[in-house]
Amino acid sequence: MNQTNTGMTSEAPHPSRGRRIVFRLAAVVLVPMLVLAGVEGLLRVAGVGQPTGALLRSEVDGEQVWIANPWATTVWFGPVAAREATPFAVPVERSARSVRVLVVGGSAVQGDPDPSYSPSRILDRMLRAVLPDRDVEVVNLGMTAINSWVIRDLVRDAVPRLRPDMTVVLMGNNEVVGPYGPATERGPLADHPGLVQLRQRLARLRMVQFAARAVRAVATPAGSEAAEWLGMESLLDREIAADAPELERTYEAFRSNLEAIVDAATTGEGEALLATVPVNLKDCAPFASRHRPDLGERDRHSWQRAFERGVRAADEGRPDDAVAAWAEAATIDDRHAELMYRLAVTHGELGRQSAVGYYHLARDLDALRFRADSRINHIIREVAAERAAAGVRMVDLAGAFAAASDGGVPGDELFYEHVHFTFSGAYLVARELLAPLLEAVGAAGAANLEAVPEPRRVMEQLAFTPWDRFRVGIELAERLRRPPFSGQLDNAKDLETLERWMRGLRELLGREGLDSSVETYRGQLAAFP
Repeated sequence: MNQTNTGMTSEAPHPSRGRRIVFRLAAVVLVPMLVLAGVEGLLRVAGVGQPTGALLRSEVDGEQVWIANPWATTVWFGPVAAREATPFAVPVERSARSVRVLVVGGSAVQGDPDPSYSPSRILDRMLRAVLPDRDVEVVNLGMTAINSWVIRDLVRDAVPRLRPDMTVVLMGNNEVVGPYGPATERGPLADHPGLVQLRQRLARLRMVQFAARAVRAVATPAGSEAAEWLGMESLLDREIAADAPELERTYEAFRSNLEAIVDAATTGEGEALLATVPVNLKDCAPFASRHRPDLGERDRHSWQRAFERGVRAADEGRPDDAVAAWAEAATIDDRHAELMYRLAVTHGELGRQSAVGYYHLARDLDALRFRADSRINHIIREVAAERAAAGVRMVDLAGAFAAASDGGVPGDELFYEHVHFTFSGAYLVARELLAPLLEAVGAAGAANLEAVPEPRRVMEQLAFTPWDRFRVGIELAERLRRPPFSGQLDNAKDLETLERWMRGLRELLGREGLDSSVETYRGQLAAFP
């Protein structure tokens, strides 16, 4: 018996409209993403581009170690201006006896003008003295020109690998003039932190690095040289007034970045130590001054007459008359940094405590903002207080420097120029950091602190000889002869003081003095190979 189909047919069901949309999105999004991921993987295998994390894994004498990545800041500065940390090598595997400290910040942390005598190296010698049975490892990730945007990335990458007992954060001088600061070309992008993070993540991709290299090759003709990085000198036309709206956004970004740094540093068993930022107030005149924007022409002439009258009185040795004239000028415009600085100096000469406030105002009003200001330190104190329960400690370095200075105003006894520490300044930083570090590793106590070596002993251990002090002096003299230092009010006096100091050192540097320096080097190389 034959059975025939009576017209009924079997057809596959059509996909729903929702599924069709999903399939199309997958074709449009997922496939290109898979292709890009494949290209990225191939470029990495082929060695195109560079890793951009804070650390690289390496091997020294058969031991696996972490070292500083020389390409870590290329995504922030580009290949020409990229900054590097001072070389270090620490074991990948921590020993049970180790005390490991990570220190992050800008050039003051790195130890400019010579990292050999940085706060980190002095801290290392102190810790070795007070903890002789522990393996001390102080990692200095300070770099010139970096700010909280860069440090946020460095800490996030370095802490999980290093697993430090304490991350010391001493930053704030470069918030305006560093990456995404309002004085830089990318400043406006900082108003959108999410875009900053996205841009930096994309810049790490090898395909983006490859494309950027190709663009540079086209833009830079063959045989020509890349432009030299001029540092502070390149920012002379980037003045930012103290009441500029973009400055308020900078403070907001600094707080956000600092909170993110604290979160990264306290993940796991480590703690964070935030430090307020000391700067040279007494012997660093403002780099640039601006009048208040609404100052009319008539008031400007009146201000100038009073200001010049004060200058003449000061030059003629009449400080009271100078103060009176400048006070009159301040009633017209009290936003001028040089006016506040001149008032500070003269009040100081008259022995008045009011000088301190004027020095702080002069720093806060400086339109070339190369020094951390009062708001930066206020934010550091606030974040430290808010996060104290999460393992965050604070050391008030700004207060410690004030307490160690005549009249409560730090100057050239602790700073070479605007923010970089002399040996005495670096020693003071390390000494203030020591107690909270010992508390963090459970080694606090009077017996430990009594073992702290005196400055002269640490100077000997780091081989900071008269020849090295003279060598640093040569670097400083060259620096002070160039902008922005050459335009400061007291530049001639600063150079004269430096040259007098170097003449004294030169007298110590005969043949006998140089031989003594060589012997110091040899002795310390044997003690700390």
